[in-house]
Amino acid sequence: MRGEPYDSGIRVALSRGTFVARNDLLGVDPPNSDVFLTDTTRDCRMIEPGDTVKNDGANNSVTN
Repeated sequence: MRGEPYDSGIRVALSRGTFVARNDLLGVDPPNSDVFLTDTTRDCRMIEPGDTVKNDGANNSVTN
């Protein structure tokens, strides 16, 4: 999803255990995140550059 209010490449909500790795999203301008984990996510694993992920969830793992 892209556009207001999130301006993020991938928005993850209401999710437990989502796995996302190595995206190359075009057109997402810094400092906006490529991946946004909302506060309704938990136990998700992201393999992304840490500065491209916004993590508002619980017990999520973000690694490079």
